[in-house]
Amino acid sequence: MLFLFSDLLLIASKCSVSQFRAHLALPLHSLQLLPSDLPHSFTLSGEDTCVVVTAGSAAEQAGWCDALAAAIERARERPTHVDTQLTPAHTDESSSGGGGAGGALTFVCWHRAASLTRQHLNLAMRTQLSGYLLRKFKNSHGWQKLWVVFAAFTLFFYKSWQDETPLASLPLLGYAVCAPAPEDGIDKEFVFKLQFKNHVYFFRADSHFTYTRWIEVLQTPMLH
Repeated sequence: MLFLFSDLLLIASKCSVSQFRAHLALPLHSLQLLPSDLPHSFTLSGEDTCVVVTAGSAAEQAGWCDALAAAIERARERPTHVDTQLTPAHTDESSSGGGGAGGALTFVCWHRAASLTRQHLNLAMRTQLSGYLLRKFKNSHGWQKLWVVFAAFTLFFYKSWQDETPLASLPLLGYAVCAPAPEDGIDKEFVFKLQFKNHVYFFRADSHFTYTRWIEVLQTPMLH
């Protein structure tokens, strides 16, 4: 996992269920961004480091290259000393679990091989929606009425708007939102479908306006 800051690039890996281990801290002002012969890849070359990075898709590769090129250019315009020495405290830091929305997104990014840009994070803080929806699982028959809150690219489910603690949550990184297909066997109005691989959920709104509003909000850059 790569973390891009204004002055350095941190390279880490997962070391336990809820922790990440930092391996390299590279100062941006000394890096060069070079092409690679591998698909969806690029090379980062520094004073004594050469790292080949492979993204999950051409779109993610382009996003990383654009972000890195801009960050490296800004760092070179205002070069400063960057302490890249990793101490034991920095090489085994918790980055997920109950640490709030940011930690949860980092955790989901890791498992779904997705990238979050600064623009995505800014959008996550600005985009919110809540209201009652009927929820149905792929293989269930009945619909369950829930108060649903969309925030930080995650759906939080409550029994009612008065509850303070959600019953469950669904991070939407990588999910697609669309209308049900004929083979889904859904004959209700105002139903939309959320799907990630074999995980499928159906949600039913109470009006065309509410249905349209949920579709607009859920169709963010974080959703395929």
